[in-house]
Amino acid sequence: MCKLDDNVQSIAFRSDGRLLAVGSSKGDILIIDATTRMVLRTLEGHRASVKGLSFLPNKTHVVSTSDDKTVRLWEISSGTEIWSSSINKDFVRCCSVSNTFEDESFITGSYDHTLTLWSVKSPEPLLIMNHGSPVEAVCLFPDGKTAVSGGLCSIKFWDLSDNGRLIREVIVHHKSITGLSVTPDGKYLLSSSLDRSLKVLCLEDMTISHQFKFPSSVMCMSMSSDLKRVAAGLSNGKTIVLAFTTEQKGRVEGISPNPRNANVALAANESYVITKETTEPLKKFDLLLKSFRYRKALDFVIQKGNATLLVSAIGELIRRDALDMALSGRTEAELIPLVETICRHISNPRHSSFLLEAAFSLTDIYSSVLGKSKAFDGCIKDLRQALDYQICVQQMMMDLQGGLALVQAACQINHTRS
Repeated sequence: MCKLDDNVQSIAFRSDGRLLAVGSSKGDILIIDATTRMVLRTLEGHRASVKGLSFLPNKTHVVSTSDDKTVRLWEISSGTEIWSSSINKDFVRCCSVSNTFEDESFITGSYDHTLTLWSVKSPEPLLIMNHGSPVEAVCLFPDGKTAVSGGLCSIKFWDLSDNGRLIREVIVHHKSITGLSVTPDGKYLLSSSLDRSLKVLCLEDMTISHQFKFPSSVMCMSMSSDLKRVAAGLSNGKTIVLAFTTEQKGRVEGISPNPRNANVALAANESYVITKETTEPLKKFDLLLKSFRYRKALDFVIQKGNATLLVSAIGELIRRDALDMALSGRTEAELIPLVETICRHISNPRHSSFLLEAAFSLTDIYSSVLGKSKAFDGCIKDLRQALDYQICVQQMMMDLQGGLALVQAACQINHTRS
């Protein structure tokens, strides 16, 4: 452990693990020997917090981004600044390089909605892409030809070899994204968010293969180079490390694979009929839940049109902590029937508790898209009216309960006096 005089805002290890770069809130960057814990260099130049740090694959340069709206490239051996750029109009919060692609380029993300590709040779940008919202996290694929950006709830993929063309956009979180990381084989993308989750996205079919929930918002995330551990920093000050293990198959000793060597027991003259106990096959909804396809499970229940079945499904999703996952990433055509169903049955006391939970999750997830569709806005307006009516009914019931309590108290007093 190395104690510093200032608050740490960012950190990066070199690919060989020998050097550590630390960015402070004052703007200084410390280059630390990871073995001896000695400060080898202090890079001075930023005038505000250093929020992003990355070592380049050549191991001799480090790039930094800061709240002073600048991007700077540094020479580690001499501790000098090679160049700086101030083309961004807002905080530059993140940067990324590809450690497996020997190229002298890197990418940065800024709160001015831009995603910028740079070369170490010049402070002039190679490409500028517009994410459409403040960029909180960026990541380069191992081949260096594809970039990923995270801003608000959306994750966007960019083709750097095709002039920064937008490939696709996915939404798997319902609050702002805080971290992105691609596995070295380029098959999975890890994303963290303020919605208290860390998700593993399979890039072949764009489905969630794993999901982890934490007790508080995930502020940062990092993956080890051997893919065995992922560390998540939480807003409550705690750090949680997830260890990924693979099952190993081995041969069971002591059992002969040759049936001729097995001991054979002959049956007696009496005959006994042994019947195999059969189990009832799982229904389609249960099969979808068993395979963690929560969205399709909820879609299947909505198509049935049975309010009781829908409420039971929502309750099961809440129990599995998968309701947000089942509701996220839906189109307008998928959302409108769901909202209409909630509006129709939310007044039923048997259904209201679970439907209220679903309504709150929907408004939380899709608050950023309000105003873009008249049909969806109309459904949300109807939902709000239904909720307002339920609040009014609850207030009337509370008033009635208070009045009955007064009458009951008066009756008890009269009974005591008599």
